[in-house]
Amino acid sequence: MGKERLRRWVDERHLELSPTELADSVSRFTSTCHLVLGNFLRPKAAAQVAGFLAEEAEFEIRYGLYSARPKAVSEARWQRANDDDRFYRHRKLSGARDGRELSTRLVDFLRLRRDLYDSAFRHLFESLTGLALGALGPLVARAYEAGDYLRPHTDDAEGRQLALILYLAPAWRQEYGGSLHLTDPEGRQVVIGAEYNSAAVFDVTAGSEHWVAPISAHAAARARLTLSGWFARPGSYPPSNNIVSE
Repeated sequence: MGKERLRRWVDERHLELSPTELADSVSRFTSTCHLVLGNFLRPKAAAQVAGFLAEEAEFEIRYGLYSARPKAVSEARWQRANDDDRFYRHRKLSGARDGRELSTRLVDFLRLRRDLYDSAFRHLFESLTGLALGALGPLVARAYEAGDYLRPHTDDAEGRQLALILYLAPAWRQEYGGSLHLTDPEGRQVVIGAEYNSAAVFDVTAGSEHWVAPISAHAAARARLTLSGWFARPGSYPPSNNIVSE
């Protein structure tokens, strides 16, 4: 079933790489500790999942403080905190809107989230990065709206190895903000835009920090939508959701 599941979701261009192309991918990842894969999902699959998140999903706003990690805090506590202690403000998927509980978009979203746990997906990212990976931990859908952000931190905890983010906001533009910033121990920075239907992976054990730039007022009612999680290091338990990240 593994390859059938891959082909159900992943665009063929990422499944039919030659040995030379795979070697190039591993070389790029080894030198930069990250990869960005454009047009990752099949167009119809991406449209279905993005449509659910944009039009049929409910999100709950979450507030975080550095001093209270890993737990979220109340809005009142977050507002009382010093600004330099404010870690994040964004939204986490809480369910489907009333009347949308049986929509085909929701069904496709749930199937994608289920199928990403298949070992074929883990083997795909192993072949693209050259890393040996353990199981994938819980996948979480998040929305960032105007004023939301995530400040610098590292995910190197709980046996995590490789972060995975699927970007699912159609027609997202650079001026809306929400870019992912990676900074290595030497201070070099990589900026990854939230391009629709791209997948980004990065090695959380590489000594880097990352953050999400604030969403600007230009985004208006639009939301930066993602589905994200972590692959474990081999032999580790699947990572939990205890550390909020991208």
